[in-house]
Amino acid sequence: EIVGCDWSSDVCSSDLDIVTGRCYFKVTPDGLVLQELASGYTVDDIRACTEADFTVSDSVGVMA
Repeated sequence: EIVGCDWSSDVCSSDLDIVTGRCYFKVTPDGLVLQELASGYTVDDIRACTEADFTVSDSVGVMA
């Protein structure tokens, strides 16, 4: 479960990602971007278990 993050520019970098058993987030200076979902999960499933705000990529893939 992702509870929250402090998006200070000192912390964010283009090399930082968050991978869980359910999804893959890219960490950007603007916040989390959902990039991929594990098979069987929907964006709504991820929103339901993630307190942190995030945006959804225009091309969400399936985790390998």
